[in-house]
Amino acid sequence: VEPAWVCLNRLFQPVGFFGMIAALACVNCVVYYYFIKTYVPIRYYWMPVCLYVFDPNFMLIQLSAMRQTVGIILFIVSARFLYKKQPIQYFLCVGLAFLFHTSAVVLVPVYLLALFDWNRDTTTRAVSRVVVLSIYLSMFVFIGFIGAFLKTVVPIYFQRYDIYQEPGQVNTGLGLIYNTGLLLLTLFYGQTLDR
Repeated sequence: VEPAWVCLNRLFQPVGFFGMIAALACVNCVVYYYFIKTYVPIRYYWMPVCLYVFDPNFMLIQLSAMRQTVGIILFIVSARFLYKKQPIQYFLCVGLAFLFHTSAVVLVPVYLLALFDWNRDTTTRAVSRVVVLSIYLSMFVFIGFIGAFLKTVVPIYFQRYDIYQEPGQVNTGLGLIYNTGLLLLTLFYGQTLDR
């Protein structure tokens, strides 16, 4: 029902659904390639490629969740404007992402991150990494509260997403360990790149 997704489907009607899949896959690859080439030093190219390929939240999910993927791609494009502190371009990208997937509205306050000077000194960089890791881990601590909040808000304001409310089973904690390991690896190499 998102208007931009409907328009994209109509635009690709002459070539069909598989033509649209091919075009989106191509755009996806080009955007990630550009992002890696622009922001990652050559000796570390292996890391984002491994994250993209081996973390199921990236390549695997993005192969099937095409509407969400367009929103993610637009957010990745907007990261350039976030980095350069260009609010108009950032909000235009986020607004377009919102037209593909309404959940992109949560990206609006992300621009506040651009207002901080994250590279002031070594202590600030270390503290920012601890804050990022703490926020990530706190989501697992407060999952019960977050889940209860979403169960009350989503059916009222986002009815079409209510079917996604069924929680997945958490059995071994391996997913938490795996994703935390990827985050720690990213934070470690981010600190190394600053030197």
